[in-house]
Amino acid sequence: MRFVLKPLVLAMLVGLCAAENEITLCDLVLYRAFAGKSVSIRGRIGFTMHGVAFLPSSCKNSPPGVAVLTPGNANTPSVDYILENRDLQLLAPFLRPSGGAAVACGVLSGRIFYKKDFELQQSGGGPEGNGYGPRGALRWALVLSSVKEIRACD
Repeated sequence: MRFVLKPLVLAMLVGLCAAENEITLCDLVLYRAFAGKSVSIRGRIGFTMHGVAFLPSSCKNSPPGVAVLTPGNANTPSVDYILENRDLQLLAPFLRPSGGAAVACGVLSGRIFYKKDFELQQSGGGPEGNGYGPRGALRWALVLSSVKEIRACD
């Protein structure tokens, strides 16, 4: 009976999240059914000169991050939409093209991708893999379609 209820609970969770269209990194841990779907992710977002990523959550087994990619760039999965200028303007105060780091809190929307055959190795400059984001070090990526909310974290 316990094994029957677990998939039912997970299906309900996915249904609720899809209905509200907003998830956290903790939801990605519970169920991989989000891969390939359009979602909005709420969380802390790190910005460096190397890229943008959702920072790990404090939930058990949270992914180490989710790369935030813009449509049409190299090594970005193909999507059928473009990012509007308005969304780039909302991100502008946090972008760090010449160095440094910034952290924002917000909700970003887009299509989520999961690298099934992900491999990560340690090299001289840090982790390097065949995933997404800087050095391919992340298994998950959100190809950004819009910025729903973004602000400095409290």
